[in-house]
Amino acid sequence: MTETAQGTIVRGLKAAIAAHNEHRIFNIGDGRDAAAALAHDDPRLSIALHLWEGWSDSAAHNWLYYDGMKADDWPRLALLVIDAIEQDRPIDDPKLNEFARSRAPSGMSRFFARLRSMFGPMV
Repeated sequence: MTETAQGTIVRGLKAAIAAHNEHRIFNIGDGRDAAAALAHDDPRLSIALHLWEGWSDSAAHNWLYYDGMKADDWPRLALLVIDAIEQDRPIDDPKLNEFARSRAPSGMSRFFARLRSMFGPMV
């Protein structure tokens, strides 16, 4: 695990919480692709990125398409992830672990995130 990936993801989640709270829903995903492109071997960071991606997608679709997840769940779960990362402990929230097991990102997601971070969104 690199501190760069850890710090970048934590800062990004904190910015996403602020965007959510300020109703800037289309800014929730800002920085996610660049963060996803960073190398790491910490499963908590993978969960954080998966949560961030789902959160951004759900916000863009009026909080739909993620069964059992409401708008207010996303920042609460992000805070749990941030706390686990900053305190160097496992993520043990049942709802978060259930979400992490669902819709797992493909093996190519980091590759495409890297491309988007370098070249912008692909049309």
